[in-house]
Amino acid sequence: HSLQQSLESDERVLKEQIDKAEADLERTSKRLESLDNIRPAFMEEFDELEKELKVQYEIFVTRFRNLHYLENELDIIKKAEKENQVEREKA
Repeated sequence: HSLQQSLESDERVLKEQIDKAEADLERTSKRLESLDNIRPAFMEEFDELEKELKVQYEIFVTRFRNLHYLENELDIIKKAEKENQVEREKA
């Protein structure tokens, strides 16, 4: 009988642990679901800043491309002027 009582006691303890774990899981799942539906207070500000960042980045890219183009054009002009100067010195 003591072995049977021991097994029954162990079974009761395990069932209580399982029930407690299931209750914790259900409570945690409900908490997660409620948190998923909440939008943090700073998210609207974050979205606005993200939009502004995209605008500023586009401006930066355009200016960078323009700067690169103008520097290239300047190099071409300087090279042509130098070639003209060399030609005049030869003449």
